[in-house]
Amino acid sequence: MRDTKEWRGTTSTSRVFVQKGYQLSDELALRKVQVLERRYGGTQLAHRAATIIQRAWREYCLMKQWMVIRHKHDA
Repeated sequence: MRDTKEWRGTTSTSRVFVQKGYQLSDELALRKVQVLERRYGGTQLAHRAATIIQRAWREYCLMKQWMVIRHKHDA
């Protein structure tokens, strides 16, 4: 049986592949995450970097949406 730490991130990775029109099995998605973690300096460093990138992306998207709403209100 797999521990819960091993499955962390697998569901979000699977969702990415579903959005692209295909889905990898959980084992392949987990393997892909492990390869990326190794490439980027380990689990903790990779997850920290991914968190920072995700926060910046969300902030950018929110700011972009805010500008659209503000522009519509001003017009």
